[in-house]
Amino acid sequence: MEVRIIYSPLDEENQELRLIRILPSQDPSASLECFLDVISLRDFPIYYALSYVWGDQSRTVQILVNHHPVNITENLAAALTQLRSKGFEGPLWADAISINQNDVKDKSHQLPMMRDIFAGAVTTIIWLGPESDDSSLAFNLFRKFGLAVAEATKVVKEDILALKDHPGEEYTNPTMLPTEFLHAVGNIFDEKAGDIFERRLSHGLQDIDFEAVASLWTRSYWRRIWIMQEYVLSKNILLLCGSKQISSHVFEDALKAIQTPYLYGLSRILPEESFNGIAKSKPPSSVSNLIALRATQSASHSADFGSLWDLVLATREHNASNPLDHIYGILGFLETTFYPISIDYSLSPGALFTQITEQFLKDPSIGLKVVSLLGTGVQPNENILSKPSWVPDYSNPACLLSSGDDFVDCSDWPISSTISINETHLFAKGVICDKVAKILKWNEDPVSTFDEWLLEAINLGAIHPTGLPSLQVFFRTMAVDKSGNGYSINEFRSDMYRWAYYSQAIAFMEVLSWSARRNLGEKLPKTTEIPERTDGWISLLSNYLESGQVENFLSLSEVEVSCQIRGFALWLVTGPLQLKQISLDYILESFTGHQSSASHVSWPDKVDSENYSSTQFWQDYIIRSSVRKDSFFTTPEGYFGLGPQTMQRDDLVCCMPGCPYPVVVRPIKSESQSDQSGRRLEIIGACYIYGMMNGEMSNHPTYGQSTEQLIFR
Repeated sequence: MEVRIIYSPLDEENQELRLIRILPSQDPSASLECFLDVISLRDFPIYYALSYVWGDQSRTVQILVNHHPVNITENLAAALTQLRSKGFEGPLWADAISINQNDVKDKSHQLPMMRDIFAGAVTTIIWLGPESDDSSLAFNLFRKFGLAVAEATKVVKEDILALKDHPGEEYTNPTMLPTEFLHAVGNIFDEKAGDIFERRLSHGLQDIDFEAVASLWTRSYWRRIWIMQEYVLSKNILLLCGSKQISSHVFEDALKAIQTPYLYGLSRILPEESFNGIAKSKPPSSVSNLIALRATQSASHSADFGSLWDLVLATREHNASNPLDHIYGILGFLETTFYPISIDYSLSPGALFTQITEQFLKDPSIGLKVVSLLGTGVQPNENILSKPSWVPDYSNPACLLSSGDDFVDCSDWPISSTISINETHLFAKGVICDKVAKILKWNEDPVSTFDEWLLEAINLGAIHPTGLPSLQVFFRTMAVDKSGNGYSINEFRSDMYRWAYYSQAIAFMEVLSWSARRNLGEKLPKTTEIPERTDGWISLLSNYLESGQVENFLSLSEVEVSCQIRGFALWLVTGPLQLKQISLDYILESFTGHQSSASHVSWPDKVDSENYSSTQFWQDYIIRSSVRKDSFFTTPEGYFGLGPQTMQRDDLVCCMPGCPYPVVVRPIKSESQSDQSGRRLEIIGACYIYGMMNGEMSNHPTYGQSTEQLIFR
C-alpha cells in the first residue's frame, strides 16, 4: 500500500489535520471503511476526538481508508465498529489513522497539536474497550452513584448557604473553612445525602458491583500518559465501554461518593459488607489526579496546571510504551514554561531524564526534593541504565515519598545547601548518620510479611530511640506518618492531621486484632466484637493471664470501650508484648507511652472510628507498600524504616541540607570511598525513618557538626 496515496502533506502553518468519516453499515460484521478529510483548526470545525489505547500492536484488523487497505489495532477497530453501530459517522480524529504513522515529520507536526486538537473537539469519546469483567455493572453503579450525588448536591445547597452569615460568600476551598462549619456541612450531607442514596439504592448492592468497578480500574487506559491532556483539556466527554455509555459529569460525581463515602452517609445506610466493598472500588491515584486536573481546567479556561515538576508528580503512575513520553506526554499542559524542552525522539531516555533532573536541581523551589523519586519504583527498568544514580527513572512510577509530604528533616539545616553538577557527578554537603543492619523484603503473602516486620520492630526493644513505644513508631512507619506530633514536636500540624492520626491509629489497632484472631484460629469467633464471658473464654485467656486479670479483660466489654480497643487488648495479651496487667490505661500506654514520658502522645476521650476503617488502612498502606516492594530495614542505632527495594545490608543512611528525606546511599567500591575532594557514593533512594523526618538530624549535637562533601555518581 502506498501511504502517499492516503496521506497528502499537511500545511503546518495553517494547523491542518485529518478527520475520519465512517461509512455507515447495517451489518455489524461488515468491514470498516472510512475516508479522510483535511481541515484547518483555524476554521473552528465541528468534530469529535477519540481517546483510547492502541492495545497489542501485533493484533491488527484491516480496514479501508480512502479505498486503500490499512491495518489498525483490534482495540481501535472495536471502537470504530461500536460507534458505527450507534449511527455515528464522524467527523472524528483518531491518532492511528489521522496521523501518518510512517512519517516522522507528520508525527512531529501533529503531536505538539494534541492540546489544541482535544481542546477544540466538540466532544471527546473515551473508549475503554469492549464489555468484559461485568463492566456493565460498573457503569450501572456509576450511574446510580452519580445521579444520587448530583441530586444530593442540589438539595443540600440551600442548607449549606443558610449556615453562613453572608450567603453571598464563596467557600471554594474546604481546607480554609472553620472546623465547625465543616462538621455542620458533614452532618447535612450525612442526613440528606444518605436518604437520597437509600432511595436510589433500594435494590441494594452486591460484591460483584464493586468488583466490577475495581476491574475497570485495571484497564490500561487509565494509566496511559497521553490520556492526561486528552481527558483534562476536552470540553465535553462521553465514556464508552462496549455498548454502555456515561457522561463525564455523572462519572465524576460517582467518584465523589466512592472516594468519600462517609460524607454521603453511606456508612449509615449500607450494610457493613457493602460499605467495605466501596474501599475495594476506589480509583487509583492516576484516576484521582486526572479528575483533579480536569476540575482545575473547568474552574478556569486559563487554568494553571503548575510546573513541569508538578505534572511529573501527578503522572507518576501512568504508563507509556516509549519512556520519553513520560515527559513529552505532559508538555501539552505547559503553554509557557521555565523548562524550554522540545520534543526530540532521537534522545535516549537517560539523556532526557538527566537533562530534566539537572533543571529540577537548579530550581530553588525543587532542588533535592527530586530525591523523593529515586529508588522506589516497582521494578528497575533495565532499558534505562545509562544515567547517573541521582537521576530518577521517570518511567518507573511507584514512590514511597513525594514532595508534598511536608517533611523537614534537613531542609532548614543552617548549613549551605549549595549543590553543583559536573558532567555526571552531583556534589552536595551531607552527613552519614546511620547504617543498614538488617533488611526484610515483602514475600508473596502481605499478612505474614506484616506480622514478620512488626515482630522485628518490637524485638528491637519496647522503646524506640525516640522514646516512643516501638509499636507506635511501627504504626507511624507503615503509615508514612507526617502528622508532626510526637518525637521533638508537641503539636499536630493542623486539626486535619490530628484527625487523620487518631483515625488511622484506631484502624491500625483493629488490624492488630485481626492478627490476634488469626493466631488464635478457630478458638475465637470471626466477628470484631469481643465475645461475652464464657467458660471457654476463661479457659482460653488463662493461658496468657492470671485469673484476676482474666476477669479484668472480660470486664472491658462492660465499660465504654470501642471494639477496636478491645481487639487491640486481645493482641496485647496474646501477641509478642504479652501484656499481663489489664486496664484501659495499661492498654493505651502500650501504644501512647507512659504518661510521665516526655514523648507521651495523649489519647483523646473519643476517636472517630467510623470515617476510616481497618480495611482502608490495610489497602492504603500495607497493600500499597507490598506493590511498591518496599524494604523494611533496621539500623545499629535501633531505628527502623521503609526504603527502596534495591537497598542492601551495609548501605548507609545520609542526610543532606535542602533534602526533606533521609537517603539510602552506597559507597562506590570501584573507587576510593573518599579522597580529598569528598566521599564517592551512589544514591539508592529516599527512605522513611521515624526520628529522622522532622528536623531531628539537623538539630543533632553530633551530626549537625559532622557534614562532609559527598560526590554522587
